[in-house]
Amino acid sequence: MRAAVYLLTAAATAYAAILYRSLPLTCLFAAEVFLAVFSAVILLSLHKKISVQISIPIPVADRGQKVRVQLRVQNRGWFPASRVRIRIVCRQQFGAEQETFFIRCAVADRGETTARADISASFSGRVFLTAKEIRVSDYLGIVTLKIRAGQEAYFHVMPEIYDVPLLVSEQTRRFAGDSDTFDEKKSGDDVSEIFQIREYRGGDRIQRVHWKMSARMDELMVKEYSLPLGCPVILFLSFQRNEKKRGHFDQMLSAALSVSFALAREQCRHYLAWYQANEQRILRARVESEEQIYEALELVFGAVSYEEPVLLRELYREQYPGEPWLTDLKFTPLLTVIRNGEEELPMPKKGQERELVV
Repeated sequence: MRAAVYLLTAAATAYAAILYRSLPLTCLFAAEVFLAVFSAVILLSLHKKISVQISIPIPVADRGQKVRVQLRVQNRGWFPASRVRIRIVCRQQFGAEQETFFIRCAVADRGETTARADISASFSGRVFLTAKEIRVSDYLGIVTLKIRAGQEAYFHVMPEIYDVPLLVSEQTRRFAGDSDTFDEKKSGDDVSEIFQIREYRGGDRIQRVHWKMSARMDELMVKEYSLPLGCPVILFLSFQRNEKKRGHFDQMLSAALSVSFALAREQCRHYLAWYQANEQRILRARVESEEQIYEALELVFGAVSYEEPVLLRELYREQYPGEPWLTDLKFTPLLTVIRNGEEELPMPKKGQERELVV
């Protein structure tokens, strides 16, 4: 628009100069042409001289909370860039929806500046910010130079965590199972790992005598085996896309993590497991405490959604053959929970009184 106005003004000046044979108008027209050409030449000299780096000082936020985004804009040219506009695309992790906003600034010659903006996200998960394009306009604002950027950063929006009434059965509490993790305080019956070697006590089985150590110590020494700490519960997260239920990923994550927190408070070991589409395998995170849930979230936030249905339980058995568990709960974007691949339960909600039994 500004370019069209400038061209019309220059054309009107030229017409008037010819019509009235006016030297001052002719000089004015020449000045208008010179300024436009000079401004365009300076602008072209800034090609590939403007760059941007995007960063997020605090890359974690709650839903609806504003996040500060910083853009470090650098000008390596010999002329200042007074009109810089950067197009930023904001994309949700599990959705196709994109939001575009612009940040404007000016950069001195051979210098840099920092531009800031505050944005917020309405869904939990990983939010990507991409500096797609830089537009630099000349001093008159009539010519624009486009420069590709492609710089990307992301921040995490934490899902809402709420109380879920939970009952852990006695069978689940006593579950040992096979595991590479062993109890540091209690002994067990896993012969693959020795818990400790101690002096013989009445009632100890003769098969557990450590003969080499006994000969060295000149008294009977007994081996105590380790107690494996298997996980009796698995929480499967389904990231299968559904065009009509895209926003439900947020509710699914909140429900699954709320159940995970409830299990951790009950000291019930469990796994968070999901299918990682770009790696074509099951990823899992072991959870024994509330602190480990936040560590697991870093992995969950890197999940990739997929189109085709995935048999999570079957893939898990193939990937971890012979590893037992008692209960698995599959959380789906359809806001249902499937227990042990058969029983369908409603998704746990905030404020519900119905108790979930594992």
